[in-house]
Amino acid sequence: FYFQFSADGGSSWLVGNYGACAGYDGGVNLRSAGFTGASYVTLADSVGNGTGIGVSGPLYLIDPNPSATHPQVRWDFATISSIGSNLPMGQSGGGSRNTSSTVDAVRFSYASGNIADGEIRMYGMKDS
Repeated sequence: FYFQFSADGGSSWLVGNYGACAGYDGGVNLRSAGFTGASYVTLADSVGNGTGIGVSGPLYLIDPNPSATHPQVRWDFATISSIGSNLPMGQSGGGSRNTSSTVDAVRFSYASGNIADGEIRMYGMKDS
């Protein structure tokens, strides 16, 4: 389950210079990973695609608009693993695009296929 920023209202997606550190527990296996220079942020790994299986939890955009900062994201998800016996997993982490830019759109996607069902709710704060 992937995440990208856009600086032109979603006409194109900022590719490259993403970095993150994430960890997850897939039943009995605690894993962690860090990466830099990626084309996107991996929010959840090895997510199953069966009926009733998906990704759930909060994701926070941290100060996405000032052009002098690197846009950041933080998440804490519950998923069902596609590995083994569909074990429940907790997946959390934080990441950023390591280039300053003003963000005005975000995209969620999978490595292959589409998001077939469900909803993503976005809440925000309006500048005064």
